[in-house]
Amino acid sequence: MSSVDSSALQHRARVGPSRLAGKGVLANEDIDEGEHIARIERPLLAVLDTKNLPLCCEDCLRTEPGKPPVSILRYCVGCRSVKFCSKRCQTRSWKRSHRYECRLYKDAAPNLPGSVVRATAQLLILKRHGLITPAMSAELDRLRSSTVPMHPDDLDSVEITQKFLRGDPKCSGTIWVEIVHIMGLLKINCFTLVHEWSDPLGVALDPFISTVNHSCRPNAVVVFNGASPSLRSIRPIAKDEEVTWSYVDVVDPRHRRRARLRRGYEFDCTCPKCTSNDVDDAKPESELEQRLWKAMAFANKEQDSVKAKSLLKAIIRTAQENKYPTTRAPIPEAYQALLVECNATEEWRSSFIIAIKQYFFIDPKLYPQEFYITRVVHTWSLVNVMQVFGNRYMEANDAGGWEREWGIDDIAAPLHRILKALRVNVVKCYGPGQVVDLINEAAERFDTSLEVLPAYARNFVTKDLSDIWSQLERLRHNKVDMSDAAPELVLGPS
Repeated sequence: MSSVDSSALQHRARVGPSRLAGKGVLANEDIDEGEHIARIERPLLAVLDTKNLPLCCEDCLRTEPGKPPVSILRYCVGCRSVKFCSKRCQTRSWKRSHRYECRLYKDAAPNLPGSVVRATAQLLILKRHGLITPAMSAELDRLRSSTVPMHPDDLDSVEITQKFLRGDPKCSGTIWVEIVHIMGLLKINCFTLVHEWSDPLGVALDPFISTVNHSCRPNAVVVFNGASPSLRSIRPIAKDEEVTWSYVDVVDPRHRRRARLRRGYEFDCTCPKCTSNDVDDAKPESELEQRLWKAMAFANKEQDSVKAKSLLKAIIRTAQENKYPTTRAPIPEAYQALLVECNATEEWRSSFIIAIKQYFFIDPKLYPQEFYITRVVHTWSLVNVMQVFGNRYMEANDAGGWEREWGIDDIAAPLHRILKALRVNVVKCYGPGQVVDLINEAAERFDTSLEVLPAYARNFVTKDLSDIWSQLERLRHNKVDMSDAAPELVLGPS
């Protein structure tokens, strides 16, 4: 019988006693920044959000065309609810758990329950059908569950889970208290399942990664290559030092980080960042800041890209008018969300200005390491937007487009510099895998395009020309077009 085992490549880290809380993950040896700590072949649970089921391979998480790598996805012929990119992925998923889930999905379609219910059901299926190894079962038992009574609004999820499991003979009699326990386990120990470029896809659970304790000033991050999460160091870690990563956004102010940790993970953070004398981090939230956060929460719920752009631009404009710092949350998040919506609506000029602001100003202030995942993802966005304009000028046979529209003598030289650094940083960020391959291929295509140039032109491009670089950097002062911004902040439904 096939059984599930996440089999972490733990040769550089181990589970052991923690100085922070209970068990933790400790380094087996000295680890430099940007290095592998541990890699999980696949989390024990990797459950897509309902909206992503038609967009991603259920096994390897490859996406429909639009996000690399491009793949052709086909529905499972049994349930018509999940998709696969290959026979191999379908077979792996079938052996892992889908042979038992398929009927449940078919019976529930088209109104499938949310990811938390399906994750709860999947864990129960793995347990009841003997698909978890004894070692993995012991690791699960080591994880703590929520001790906070379930909110009345969440109790419906328990009933939905019971109904969802009725089609499985070994799970149909699952009692209320067992479902509540598993949901509490998931609440405390799940982490976000993400696309390689950090887009949220669903929820994941793996006992090894879930044992890594939190710090708002972490020494590691979790990144994904397909369905495979890795722990990567972001600063040097000494032998026997505890490995930590942040469960929340490290750029959020202290009171918001601590509130989210208390609400979501049920502990009070006493990490060095939360107990430091950093006045800016500990500063009380102003009325303006509260309004910006409320407006951001509302904008994040808007599904229409045109409307979302309008809301996000109003947030940024309000911050600018009130001299609210560009690098203080939630403004960096607002800029990134606006970049995504501008890309979706092909408002490329605004996309380029935002990407430049991130590259030269926002990200260096917030993330000291050039290889930090946020900086790598944003740099790749900048490269893609630069190529949009480059292709546009080439198709129009407009040799002076960059100089006329942007005041840049030549874009090839700075693009060469950005890609050269990105090839180094992506390896430190992700390690070997499809993300590194993708960026290497892009850089090689660019290098190949230079081969048709005369020798003097190639030398010009590959030299570090500070004046052209300065022309690009000056664009961070350009303003995003606010003509379609909402008249005022929208804090929620009127």
